[in-house]
Amino acid sequence: MLEKINQTAAGTFQDDIGIKIVELEPGWAVGELLVGKRHLSQGNHLHAGVIPAISSTTVTAGMVASYPGQAMVAVSMSVNYMRAVNEGETVRAEAKARSRGRTSSVWQLDFYNEQRKLLAVVATEFRLLS
Repeated sequence: MLEKINQTAAGTFQDDIGIKIVELEPGWAVGELLVGKRHLSQGNHLHAGVIPAISSTTVTAGMVASYPGQAMVAVSMSVNYMRAVNEGETVRAEAKARSRGRTSSVWQLDFYNEQRKLLAVVATEFRLLS
């Protein structure tokens, strides 16, 4: 399923900005991004909007693994930033389902750099549509 998820991303927003899903199973997904110049804000650190993009992409992969064939949509997201990220660093988003119900699923993502320093924490809820 991991290979299929990344192949399906070809030509999408996920592909355009460089997010790769590197681990995947029901209730768990890991996404990574090598931070390049295009991901930076005017302050030369990772643009704050990139973390929510990685979050949505990574949790969507986890939702596909957890709820095969079901339509879904994100309904909420809360982001807490801990430290700046620089060009050349790899950001790793580890997403774990905290609740997998029949109509919704709540996930927490912990973001780390290569030294396992915590970069951000995100909580998000997805609603099942079918």
